Amino acid sequence: MLDFIWAGRFGRAEGRFGRAEAPFGRGLLDFGRAEARFGRDSKNLFQNIAYSSNLSIFQPHFNAMWMEA
Repeated sequence: MLDFIWAGRFGRAEGRFGRAEAPFGRGLLDFGRAEARFGRDSKNLFQNIAYSSNLSIFQPHFNAMWMEA
């Protein structure tokens, strides 16, 4: 159960970090795009965590976070 809660907190922290790095220039934007590709690849992992643990409350947040990237 703690692993699932940690995954939700980690996702929110990554979302804040992604938004924070955008103003700092092209190098970090390139890094951000690489992170976005990784995020889309791992989206199903987070969905599976949310559904298998019956914590669908995380799902709207993950959808919004990946759409940002």
